[in-house]
Amino acid sequence: MSDGSADVTHTVAVFMVGGVTLEEGRFVHALNESNRQRGIRLRVSLGGDYVTTADDFLCSLLDEQ
Repeated sequence: MSDGSADVTHTVAVFMVGGVTLEEGRFVHALNESNRQRGIRLRVSLGGDYVTTADDFLCSLLDEQ
């Protein structure tokens, strides 16, 4: 008799203090899709203080100098 634990999808929550980029979100989405297609029961949920683009993030680093 199975307790159903093999059917559980585990979720890992990642919160980035300082924000996340759209590119990072796209990578997490691709990882989740790959896991789903391969039958891996693991999902990553990404969050942060704000969402930005890689270009805007790099520009903000240059502005701080």
